[in-house]
Amino acid sequence: MTLRFDLHLHSHYSVDCLVPPERIVEAARRAGLDGIALTDHNEIEGALRLAEALKDDDLYVIPGEEIATRDGEIIGLFLKERIPSGLPARETVSRIKAQGGLVYIPHPVARGVPPRIRWPVLLEILPDVDIIEGFNARVPLATDNHRARALALAHGKAIGAGSDAHFAFEYGRAWVEVETFHSPQEFLERLRHGRIFGERRTPYWVSGITWTLKRIRLAWRALNARRINCGPNH
Repeated sequence: MTLRFDLHLHSHYSVDCLVPPERIVEAARRAGLDGIALTDHNEIEGALRLAEALKDDDLYVIPGEEIATRDGEIIGLFLKERIPSGLPARETVSRIKAQGGLVYIPHPVARGVPPRIRWPVLLEILPDVDIIEGFNARVPLATDNHRARALALAHGKAIGAGSDAHFAFEYGRAWVEVETFHSPQEFLERLRHGRIFGERRTPYWVSGITWTLKRIRLAWRALNARRINCGPNH
């Protein structure tokens, strides 16, 4: 049986997204997806909760996390617990592998995407990378998705695709088609023989809104933290 998966998307557990997981489920079904990888920024609680809630459902959830390493972003798929941000890329990869997860590199050569992993570091960890994202619907330049696919092919890596959605209308804008699987390693093997699809790229201004939302929510969190620290007697 062929399954459609969007391998890179966010929920309101990410600081730059306001969409609750239940709305993602609705959007995924409307988009004709059979599964998703929920990959919130530096957070896995939402993914684990959704995977548990849907364990007997027909929508498959891969728990993941988009981790801000010291060297740029790395996604872990099939994770069981959160991996902290700020670690070196090599350490992050080791922790993903220790959980039996897969190492997925998002937007590896995308210009205009500052959190991408630094090139010398990517080359260093490449032997331990499982999947390279060959289509990201938020990448501004189509040529950068082409370059990402070429990179994956040149190094014999499986190719992934994801919407990188932060808004409800983005879910399912990119996906992979794979045959039925029963484990992370079987998924990886299926992906090597799978196909990737990108419906269309998300307009660049949407990323600008996402960045603004992130700044607002971070500022709000900082303000609340100050209020708590000051307390009523200060």
